[in-house]
Amino acid sequence: MQMDSTQHPAGITPPFPHGGNVWKLSRERGVNVSGWLDYSANINPLGPPPWTAELLEQTLPLIHHYPDPEVRELTHAVAETQDVADTQVVVGNGSTEILYALRAALRPRRIVAPVPSYADYVSIARDTDLDVLAPGLAEQAGFIPDLQALAGQVRDADLIFLGHPNNPTGVLLAPDAVKDLARMKPGTFFVIDESFIDFTRPGWSLIRERPGNMLILHSLTKFFAVPGLRLGYAVAEESIAERIRRQLPPWSVNTLAQAFGVRALRDHDYAASTRALVDAQRQGLMTELGAWPDVKVYPGAANFLLLRLMAPAASAHALATRLLQRNIMIRVCANMPGLDDRYIRIAVRGGQENRQLLDAMREALNVAT
Repeated sequence: MQMDSTQHPAGITPPFPHGGNVWKLSRERGVNVSGWLDYSANINPLGPPPWTAELLEQTLPLIHHYPDPEVRELTHAVAETQDVADTQVVVGNGSTEILYALRAALRPRRIVAPVPSYADYVSIARDTDLDVLAPGLAEQAGFIPDLQALAGQVRDADLIFLGHPNNPTGVLLAPDAVKDLARMKPGTFFVIDESFIDFTRPGWSLIRERPGNMLILHSLTKFFAVPGLRLGYAVAEESIAERIRRQLPPWSVNTLAQAFGVRALRDHDYAASTRALVDAQRQGLMTELGAWPDVKVYPGAANFLLLRLMAPAASAHALATRLLQRNIMIRVCANMPGLDDRYIRIAVRGGQENRQLLDAMREALNVAT
């Protein structure tokens, strides 16, 4: 597939198709990393759990040893949390590491990734002879996947990626319908990316009673606000999980991350507080932005929102440039297939920070008070 080659002004987009590159902007603009209000990366607004610093300090003496290469304690904690066998769990240095291991583990002939969606779904096909099919999700339908149409597009030996909720749209899948589709297509392998599922109400995950040709991908770093630690996992049938494990480098999950993951999975109070905060703040952002005449808000279920600038001459890059002058970063979506320079994605953060963003956007877009 021909990748989007749109060029962007310096300082707006990172040299890889993701948000959250505060390091690059800090170097370019002489701003301390802590001086940015980062709405380009979708991280828990609560920040890391309050016990994080103490746990890492207690674990620090163990870095004298190599990490457990089998990640046994954390693997068991995941299995216990998700009510699956330990042998069905793969833990990696972030969910992205597992994502990149899938190509060698499953050896697909073609990758199918409805767009807009997370850029790395198709990035794993680079420098290979893999075909990529990227059917567009209809904006008029709220970017909800048409599973009936998708059934006619996928074939045996395809590897299909579906976000649940999807990034950047925030749309949730219909769990039963997706499982039915997977059962209809036993020769196709379905990867359901649930990196943001913990921000939604419990009960939406596809892990339980999933078909054998389905893998569920999870991230811990977004929900627990530790992207610098890198931690994610996948749940799949035992034989698939073992094939993926063989593609991961030795000791890919460091000792600090392993200890953090075990504790995090058992912190139910933090999880409940996060969902309550994100629900309230997301609704607040949707309500205010939805009243602006030239902004369309797409209702999402995660800790971010996709917005479309509706004024005829509106430009996401121009908006981002003005916000950078206030040390505020947003995600310009022009390099996401299926979107253009009218779309932005913003994270859901705390109330005071959201007020700063809204005031800056109102001024930049000349929205009347």
